[in-house]
Amino acid sequence: MVNLNSLKIFTTVLFFKFVSSIFVFGAVNTYVASSNTYTLGLSTDIELTGGSGNFYFDFLGGGDLPDSTQDTKIILNTTKTYTFTHVGSGHPFVVLSDTQMAPYNPNDPDPGLRDSFPSTRTASDAYVAASNSESLFLNITDSFTWTPTVAEIGEYWYTCGIAGHKDFLGEIEVVAVPESSNYALLIGALAVGLVAFRRR
Repeated sequence: MVNLNSLKIFTTVLFFKFVSSIFVFGAVNTYVASSNTYTLGLSTDIELTGGSGNFYFDFLGGGDLPDSTQDTKIILNTTKTYTFTHVGSGHPFVVLSDTQMAPYNPNDPDPGLRDSFPSTRTASDAYVAASNSESLFLNITDSFTWTPTVAEIGEYWYTCGIAGHKDFLGEIEVVAVPESSNYALLIGALAVGLVAFRRR
């Protein structure tokens, strides 16, 4: 026969574990190999280097993730802070908004390639982060820090700033951090159910 008090204790512990998991929802770093996508739900330092037509990333201090491969997609969360540092020996790293990249047809005619820029890109061409007015452009040993805002939700492209290096192309997507308030009704219903159960 099941001990009712033990069942109540177990249910209470389970409830609070569930609530705590809700409040950290989204606050993890994950990698999906099938789509070569890194979702950075934690503030993370990112070291990058370029070569062989690609940028490669090392994600530091935000959970253990494998190093990136070619055409990596990176998903960032609003309100988190990401510091990108160029540790390579060449290939300036530039982030452009979807609108800025549109004239260079990133998916046409060849997915994963862009048309060549008309000239070498400079820091003034890069996307400027709304959070700190910083140009998202890196030469060797440079760093930039980006804390995406709600206004910056959307798609971005990173590429090499050199005109002819059109193989260097990957996507950055900014998504909203899940709001804990979205779960208020669910938590409330569970709490009411738990109280009713404990009074039995």
